[in-house]
Amino acid sequence: KWSKLDFTSIRETSPTLNYIPDLFRSHGLKVQVVEEDVVPGIVLPDTWNDFLRLLRKKDRHELRRKIRRLEASTDYQLRSANPKTLDNDVETMFDLMRSAHIEKNDFLTKSRIAFFKTVIAEMSQLDRLRLQFLEIGGLPVATVLGFDYGRVRWLYNSGYRARLDSLSTGLVLKAFFINEAMDLGLKYFDFLRGSETYKYHLGCKDSRLYQILVFRG
Repeated sequence: KWSKLDFTSIRETSPTLNYIPDLFRSHGLKVQVVEEDVVPGIVLPDTWNDFLRLLRKKDRHELRRKIRRLEASTDYQLRSANPKTLDNDVETMFDLMRSAHIEKNDFLTKSRIAFFKTVIAEMSQLDRLRLQFLEIGGLPVATVLGFDYGRVRWLYNSGYRARLDSLSTGLVLKAFFINEAMDLGLKYFDFLRGSETYKYHLGCKDSRLYQILVFRG
């Protein structure tokens, strides 16, 4: 027995968006389709220069300037987690997430931390995990957590050390993450839901998510 069905986070390209409303309306039930959120992403070109040309002039200039400043002012390196370092790297990732956004302290409950660890461990075993760090002088200052699947890189979460925000380490690391995805021949970079401003500075275009509500009685 039910009175309402709630289908959430249906992509605008999903056949579900047409099939489900038509199906239930054909049975005389009331259906509402509501725009829920946006999912910014980038159709990846083949090269870094091609990617830069996708950006607005101001965003292209700013990204180049931020990368040059990082390269000129710091001894930095990029590092990827591997099975031997994964446990410690996950804890470092949590620390950087908390540092970047104070609300992440409340978000990272025990149950969510356990969920993250389970997902990360399983995706690592499948060789789908992409957990990377930007380090300065051996100190991790930014992190990105993503997964590669179906020629798509999915950016799941990120963090950075707030006191080094003047170097824009979080944004620069995401740009490097995009560049690596292109080098691997991936075709799309999905930032997942949310309209945070930085995504559009990196050339994102929106697709939309919908909620389908079906009422009976």
